[in-house]
Amino acid sequence: MISLILHVIFSSSFGIFLKYAKDRGHCLDSIGFINYLVALLIAIWSMMQLDSLSFSGLATGLGVTNGITYAFGFFLWKATVQVSGVVVTTAILRLSMVIPITFAILIWHEIPSAWQILGIFLTCSALPLLSTNDPVEVTPSNISTTSGLGAILISLTFVNAGVGRLVMKIFNETCPVDEKPFYLFFLFGVTTFFFAIVCIYQKIIPIRWEYVFGILVGVSNFFQSVTFLVALDSIDVLIVFPVSAAGSVLFTTLVGVVVLKEKLRTKSIIGIILAVIALIFVNLKNT
Repeated sequence: MISLILHVIFSSSFGIFLKYAKDRGHCLDSIGFINYLVALLIAIWSMMQLDSLSFSGLATGLGVTNGITYAFGFFLWKATVQVSGVVVTTAILRLSMVIPITFAILIWHEIPSAWQILGIFLTCSALPLLSTNDPVEVTPSNISTTSGLGAILISLTFVNAGVGRLVMKIFNETCPVDEKPFYLFFLFGVTTFFFAIVCIYQKIIPIRWEYVFGILVGVSNFFQSVTFLVALDSIDVLIVFPVSAAGSVLFTTLVGVVVLKEKLRTKSIIGIILAVIALIFVNLKNT
């Protein structure tokens, strides 16, 4: 459970640093490149600590696939926010946990208790409410979220995020523990490559503070991935994904209130109450 708690903290830090940088007008593409480059360098260092540098083709394929979902997800996030707004986009990203949870039930036969089913339902109810307190205010364009483009972007965002989480579960089920550094190497190698191309094409040169934010985000990004994989080693998916989704949004909201002195909206307060109850329920088993 310690690994899952650390994942929530690192995952929240990742989002908080990005929001803070965006609020101050920094270029997210350059920060994204530095972020993934830092995570890649840490992954390489982790590989060098191993006695053997052998790895399977499956770990390579899953790492590359997850890297594609990471890179594609970043650009999808920016596009969906412009069309549908932050509230809808954030909620969709978090609710995508239903994809790996569904596969866990159907493929790996992780049967939820009655309490866990209720907890998952409450989590899905709480996430849209918590998303309404997102401090990054981006006004959607005049394209309706129900229009063709809006619906396509929302669907792609949901599926891409869900598949990315599912790939991590597949890696955890099929590959040895000592292949984690190689998996992360390919994951962050692919994302670094994509962002390098974007920065070169757009002729983006990071400024000093973008290096700082990129390093902070990169460290958070690497360790949120590591702790998530470690959590999957010992905790059921039916607990990991709801706690990860609700816990990170809840932690980010509380940091915004306590540290950044943001005011909670009524919907967010209801969302916090539901999230706390949900976190209790998903950790209960039938007796």
